[in-house]
Amino acid sequence: MANQNSKRVNSAQLPSAVEFLDILKKESQRKAIRFDFIQVHNDVFGAHRQLSMLADSDDSWIDRYAQLSLDELVFQVEKNRAELTQYINEHPGDTELYESLYSSLVPDTTIGKSEAVFVFGASTNARIERAVELYKEDSTQKIIISGQGPYYKDTTESEAVRMAKFAQGNGVSPEAIILEEASITLPDNVKRTITIMEEINWRPSSLTIVATDFVLARAMMEWYKFCPWEITIIPVAAHPQSERFTAKGWYKDPKTIALVLNEYVKMAVESKIELMRKEGEIA
Repeated sequence: MANQNSKRVNSAQLPSAVEFLDILKKESQRKAIRFDFIQVHNDVFGAHRQLSMLADSDDSWIDRYAQLSLDELVFQVEKNRAELTQYINEHPGDTELYESLYSSLVPDTTIGKSEAVFVFGASTNARIERAVELYKEDSTQKIIISGQGPYYKDTTESEAVRMAKFAQGNGVSPEAIILEEASITLPDNVKRTITIMEEINWRPSSLTIVATDFVLARAMMEWYKFCPWEITIIPVAAHPQSERFTAKGWYKDPKTIALVLNEYVKMAVESKIELMRKEGEIA
């Protein structure tokens, strides 16, 4: 776990409870309107539960996150994550289970037309490349590009601007692009984009969202939690940058092991934080 008095330096590290709350202060202050994503999509955690059982590791936080304090939750998820990591390293042959755990984070989808493609912020162009492909396939008329960059990095150019330049250099009309340049996290991407949509009095009924495949379950959760109107979300994965970012390769690399396990953790911790805000425990 990150030191209580320091902040992360990369996305594989898990923030402390203190840092989670500090990040929240820097995000849009929009609050969630739905709080039951994990209950509705509990099947996402099926392979995680199987792995925890094999590793003799406690992942009861999946069901108890609402009752735990934030400090307790972060302590438990970090302990569970460390034990699962140790098991994966010591049992490289349990490939079927590892592939299932990864695939559980990747929603099934049928790509179709939508009112816009929404691109989550990223340090590479893999996501915007996929969005440009969809635009050229006539799947959409607009591309919304979100992201200033991670809060722990100093940037001279926002991720959104960099990706917009890529899109325009690959045939996307500037008039088709909407930019959100202030967000610093995945939920912040969504919150600040919803605010822009409200400001221009636009409430799309359908939205294609593009992110790294194992991030898509949490990405869908953010739209479910925060969007105040009915909207159909179509998740689309960016093309993998390497075998490390695939169901067959993630468990062979320490960083992608951390990144994938973190997605399960972040769904619970982010849900806990929104419940705390709902109850007035934090602003």
